Amino acid sequence: MDSETTISSVILFRDGNSSNAYTELLEQDHASIESVVVLEHQDLITTETISDLVGPDQQFAAILFTSQNAVKALSRAANTWLAMCDIDGAACNRKQAWARFLNRPVFVVGHATGSTCRDLLYGSAQLGDDHSVTADIRGQDAGRATVMLPEIIDFCAHHYEQTGTKPRLVFFCGDQRRDTLPDGIRQSGQASELVEVVSYTTVGRPYDQTRQDLSDALGRISALRKTAYGDGNNAAILVWMVLFSPSGVRVVNPVLNAMISEAVLQPPAMGCRKKRGTHYRLVAIGETTMSELVMQGISEQNIVMAKEPSAQGIRNAICGVFAALGTKQK
Repeated sequence: MDSETTISSVILFRDGNSSNAYTELLEQDHASIESVVVLEHQDLITTETISDLVGPDQQFAAILFTSQNAVKALSRAANTWLAMCDIDGAACNRKQAWARFLNRPVFVVGHATGSTCRDLLYGSAQLGDDHSVTADIRGQDAGRATVMLPEIIDFCAHHYEQTGTKPRLVFFCGDQRRDTLPDGIRQSGQASELVEVVSYTTVGRPYDQTRQDLSDALGRISALRKTAYGDGNNAAILVWMVLFSPSGVRVVNPVLNAMISEAVLQPPAMGCRKKRGTHYRLVAIGETTMSELVMQGISEQNIVMAKEPSAQGIRNAICGVFAALGTKQK
């Protein structure tokens, strides 16, 4: 099939709190961008959790985040806690206590998590006019936890050498977090104490709802053949389906399998070979998502993985495949 008869579109399998950064960037290259919500997150951090974290007995050397959702959950709980005005006028004390808590190194995975952390935790909404706290955010160039792990271990070693005490690390994570950081820190042999705070729970959307939303998105993409392309009825549709987490994979994969068995979709392939079919390729945001796709029985050769977990990383990965195929986008 030549480049003139392939319509390229993207479906982002997102959670309900995602930003528009991916859509704004990817729409430069593709005929349409659709979003299908497959995950919802429920906060588990409470105001009582915040009170415990800022207490005098909780002296942490550093804060760890591996996802934006954990940052958002902590921020929402902190905002509520800071807004609570006690009858004895303790609001000022609370802001000072929160500033002290944040005044330490923060390790994050990826630029997106770092940016969310800087905006939500170190912005004026929470710290007001307190300029004594400087955001010391580290690890943003680490696209995955395994890359950030050595930096955390080095930090722990330096802290122990300087103070003679084991550094206490507080790790804000989801209920389905992977073992990479906890196991890596423990197995390193470096003296430290890791305190985990499960910040949110991830809930997959029901099968029927996911299927309906995906069918609607594919219908809108298919309509491009009639509305946007003169000879589009002879075109193949190539849909790049972007997945952002193992949880999302587990929600989406049963739907895709059913659609393939019913011939609604053609199985994933390196290129479009048949006219008028709707073909798709799977795109993984990173290694953990890629691993889950493989565990679900999908061949690695049919998965594109971003080298960096960001909108630009996804764009580069897709553009790289197009370049290799000699296929023209849009």
